[in-house]
Amino acid sequence: MAIQTATNPETGETVALVGNQWVPVQQTASNDSGQKAYLVGNRWLTDEPAKPVKDAGFSLGDIAKSFGMGAVGSTKALTDVAGAENAVSSSLGDVSKSLQASLTPERQAELQRQQERMKAAEKEGTLAEVKAGLQNIAEAPLQSIAQGVGSFVPYLPAMFAAPAAAALRLAPGAVRAITAVADVAPKVIGTAQGAGAVKSSIYDGVYEAEKAEGATEQAARQKATAAQDYFGKNFDQIALGAGLGYAASATGIEKLFTPSGKAAAQQGIGRRVAGAMAAEAPMEGAQGGQERLAENIALQREGRDVGTFTGVAGQAIQEGLQQLSATLV
Repeated sequence: MAIQTATNPETGETVALVGNQWVPVQQTASNDSGQKAYLVGNRWLTDEPAKPVKDAGFSLGDIAKSFGMGAVGSTKALTDVAGAENAVSSSLGDVSKSLQASLTPERQAELQRQQERMKAAEKEGTLAEVKAGLQNIAEAPLQSIAQGVGSFVPYLPAMFAAPAAAALRLAPGAVRAITAVADVAPKVIGTAQGAGAVKSSIYDGVYEAEKAEGATEQAARQKATAAQDYFGKNFDQIALGAGLGYAASATGIEKLFTPSGKAAAQQGIGRRVAGAMAAEAPMEGAQGGQERLAENIALQREGRDVGTFTGVAGQAIQEGLQQLSATLV
């Protein structure tokens, strides 16, 4: 573990944290490998060398679980439209946590490093966040793709509803009705997911802030629930999330899950699929960024000193690239 040091800007004196006390550093040195040593109280203290990072490597099980996490997370966002952490949402959240806990130790360590990298970047600014987001995707591209593909699972019924109705030899009127519903379903799902994701982000942010300040479980949940309420102070952010969800499902790859979308794509498949893919990344990025923006604004409205755009760029670039990579599969 690295020894924590600080320098007095007026005197230039360097001190090191030893135990719970700051002690003057008499001298510093380093070896050829860059390991530092500090002479404190007439004895040398050295930084512990960083432990080698073990690569997560390829794991079919981890990829399958990442797919499951994407599917569960996307479904949870859909259920959160009825209130963040409702009974169904809470159960899905537990499933997601269980899947993450069952990942290989190497993959879990990788996720921890990515979270720490992004938190550190948020202290530096937008460019650092973008860089961290790119690094996180590049570090585990297969996991990102699997999670992105899994997020499309709630849209699959729209794809198979009309063919299933025809295969079951339902009456022509019934087939037309099912086809009409399937055509609008992705837009409804996308709108609900957009609102639900923002409600969840607001709830989690306020809940964690309340708990960090020592609030009881009940008090923290009450404050978080009020913050994500449709009739509360953050309705504008929830409505914006719903609008972005609608726009994403109407212009992105989701529209190709509908009967009319598939038929239109077949008439000019290359151009239409490319257009949907081109719209996917910016719209998903906008949604991801707005979720974090909504959380920040909600915390500000609770009287907390939070930067409006802290973490927005990082979440936007990471979610946008994740969904773009998923559409390439």
